[in-house]
Amino acid sequence: MDAGLRASYEACRRMQRRHDPTYYWATRRLPADVRPAVHALYGYVRTADELVDGPRRPAAPGDRRAALDRWEAALREGRAAGGSPQPVIAALVDAERRHGLPLDELDVYMASMRLDCDPVRIDRSCPSPFSLTSALPMLEANSSVVSSDPTMPTSGVAIGSPRSWSSTDWK
Repeated sequence: MDAGLRASYEACRRMQRRHDPTYYWATRRLPADVRPAVHALYGYVRTADELVDGPRRPAAPGDRRAALDRWEAALREGRAAGGSPQPVIAALVDAERRHGLPLDELDVYMASMRLDCDPVRIDRSCPSPFSLTSALPMLEANSSVVSSDPTMPTSGVAIGSPRSWSSTDWK
């Protein structure tokens, strides 16, 4: 791995340690060869979250959605080019190549971030859009990184996927 890519992964690792020490220390318990991929995935979703909820986020909801569009486009461009000058994108594109990450599933996460651009209304009678479109897809993506057993599912099916739930699961 070249020095630039190593620095990209290190930037993601530092981001996770700074912003989410609990998940950082949990990530440290994973096999060493997959930790950088988890840091890269965290870096991507953390950056999206900062664009929506961070202290320097754009003021208007439409501007936040436009920032998310640019972030998503940067990943698409990085994937097409096989790399990126943006450190988080560079690390994530490399992690996808090394570990076969299902990065297309991030589209669902990004949709949840767009929902979060507007004021949130809580309806406790059903699962939140965040739970169905943000938290669970992240579990699915991470499950494919850590599973080294070829007989294990590579998606969230092992833990339950929103695509496999029926409406009776929520009653």
